[in-house]
Amino acid sequence: MFLLYIFLQFIYNLGLGIATYYFTPCHTIISENIMEFEFYIYDYSDNKKYWIKEKFYLNFYLFPVIHIINFICSLIFNEIIILNFCNLDYYTIKRIKEREKLESDYLSSLKQKAEEDDDDKQIFPNEKEELIN
Repeated sequence: MFLLYIFLQFIYNLGLGIATYYFTPCHTIISENIMEFEFYIYDYSDNKKYWIKEKFYLNFYLFPVIHIINFICSLIFNEIIILNFCNLDYYTIKRIKEREKLESDYLSSLKQKAEEDDDDKQIFPNEKEELIN
């Protein structure tokens, strides 16, 4: 059991390191929620007789619901789940990049139109030299 525990802790810490390296430290919240739920199940299986004896039914029903709600909220916070109602997706990274692309396309089309308008003007050869100098 001791070696299994050490191995599981190694995997857990490796997962935290990988999540922090490739994503953000906030993404570790997701793994923390998963581990907390796992510890809850482990605690319940170890102390099932004690929980039934002391009538901890509130813990049995309330904790899983709270953990699931916390997990879903952490997925929303880390923008893994994006809510598309009430303009809640407006400031997500995905929507910001979409707006950036649209605005850059619009600005490049304006620049291209301005350059085409300049090319359409008749400039005499002497005026070209004056503009260059």
